[in-house]
Order: sequence, then structure tokens, then C-alpha cells
Amino acid sequence: MGIAGMSVRDRKMLWGRSASRCAFADCRIPLADVSDLTSRAVIIGEEAHMVAKEPDGPRGDSPLDARRRNEYSNIILLCPTHHSTIDKDVAVYSIPRLIEVKSAHEDWVRTSLHQGGDLAEEQWGQLVDAIATRLQWQNWEVLFQPVFGRKSPAIDYAYFEELTQFAQWLMRRIWPTGHTELRRQLEMLRRLVTLFLDTFDESAHMEPGRALIQVEHIYRGSEHDPEHHALLKRQWAGNVHAIRELALDLTRSCNLFIATVQRNLDARFMFDEGLIAVQIPLSGEMRVLVPEYSRADLDELSACEGGLTSRVHEALASWRSDDGSSD
Repeated sequence: MGIAGMSVRDRKMLWGRSASRCAFADCRIPLADVSDLTSRAVIIGEEAHMVAKEPDGPRGDSPLDARRRNEYSNIILLCPTHHSTIDKDVAVYSIPRLIEVKSAHEDWVRTSLHQGGDLAEEQWGQLVDAIATRLQWQNWEVLFQPVFGRKSPAIDYAYFEELTQFAQWLMRRIWPTGHTELRRQLEMLRRLVTLFLDTFDESAHMEPGRALIQVEHIYRGSEHDPEHHALLKRQWAGNVHAIRELALDLTRSCNLFIATVQRNLDARFMFDEGLIAVQIPLSGEMRVLVPEYSRADLDELSACEGGLTSRVHEALASWRSDDGSSD
């Protein structure tokens, strides 16, 4: 049983340093196995709080704040039986006693099993946690609402700057070993973020009196020349379409990364929050959409020599040069 709100890094530390075994010395049974019938992982381990998540829970009377109660230092890995045992007998299984049990078990793992966690897995966990925080996935729907909900797309200037810093931060990463698929998707994500920012910057301006960057209505003031006005309006429509399509592709890329993390690194990642959504106008009202790549999209991307960004660059040129773009 996984704990909601526990970071990927902390979960990798907990399971790795415990060798996926119950921490009780008279137990130490494996807590994860592969089913003979389905060939899928079967998890029986439980991530148990030493200081309870809630103040009225077992050993919950503590000054430890809510965030730290879900951190590695406050969690012990147990089988279901021993999880029940420690919560039913808090007098015997006090916080110092559980810290001792956990520490002794991890010492045993290092000395007897010659294990002690996988540093690369912990580093990947730390990287994934940082990406989720920096991109503000928990606020994504609100942050991208002005991109789709206004006649001319707009985005908060502070978030625009944060996306710029994210792309630069990701470019400088020293990658942990392993997880080639995650690394490839992060490179794709970085390029998409950069392309979205560059496209927005080329056609936008700061909205006076508001902390928003908005796609400029380049056709305004050209009404005296109908032909030129029509050309500028088509260019503006192309910019609007390009930015919205890039925002959807960026969201798809984030959701693909989330699914890959769940499959290869931490099955509980974003499990409670779910995939990332945007709000788009449909039939005169805003509707929630969860953009994802189809199987055909993924097959096309894997077969494309330049990957996703090559496909997007081609589409971008098409959107901006299409004289048939709608208003």
C-alpha cells in the first residue's frame, strides 16, 4: 500500500534500502514478486508511518508537519501483518523503537545482502520530483487556461519565465545511469518547451497593466488596406493555431512522461492527481480535455528520424503559411 504524497525519490530510497523486505528481523519476507500467471509485479508491502499521517492516528501526537510525515525518514516498509501490529500496540512500538527497527534492517541489508539502495534510481526519483514541481503540474490547467480561453492566447509572464528556466535547467542535467526511455522523453519535452516559448515570444507582447504575455493582434490598424489586413489576419490566426497546438503537444508529452515513470520507476507517481488536463472551448463553453498521444502517434514518432520536434517544426511551418487559416 503506497502513501499519497510521498515523493518518487523517497519511495525509491525506502524500497531500495529495505531490499523490498519487511523491516522486522523475525520476518524479512519479500514484499514484491512476479505473478506466475500474469508475469506482472505483485506488491504486498505497506509503507507505514512512524508518526501517523493524521494527529489522531497511531503516534500522531507530534510536532512533525504534514509534509515531513510523508518523507522517507518517517516511513518504514512492512508486511501487512507487522503494519497492523505496530499500529495496534503503540506502547511497545514507539517512534524510537520503530526508528531502531528500520535502522537495524537497513544495516542488515547492507552487510548481509550487500545491498543498500540503488543510487541511480534514487537520483532518477529526485529528478522526476523536481520536474513535477518546476512545471507546476498541479496548476497546469489553470496556467494554460488563458492559452485556450481567450481570443488571442496569453500566458502568465512569471510562468513564462519559469518555463524558460526549466528548459535551461534540464539542458544542464547530468543524467543518472539507466532509464534511456525517460531520458529520451525528457529531451523531447525540453525541445517542446523551448519551441513553445520561442513561438510565443515571436508573436506576443506584454499586455499593458497585466502580468500577461499575449499573442499580438497584428492585423489591427491595417483596415485601410483590405488585402494587407486579410494577410495579417491570416498570419495572426496561424500564430494562434500554432501556439495552441504546441500547448496540446506539450501536455501530451508531459502525460507520456508520467505514464513512463509509472511503468518504469514508480507505479504510484501521480496516481492520486491523475494525468494533466487543459480546458478548451467546445460548443461555446470550456471543456476539460486530457491530451494523450495515440498508439499511431507513438509509432510515427518512433519511426520519424527527427522525432517529435521535427514533426512539429513541419506542422508549424504549415500552420503559418496556410492561406486558408480560419479567423
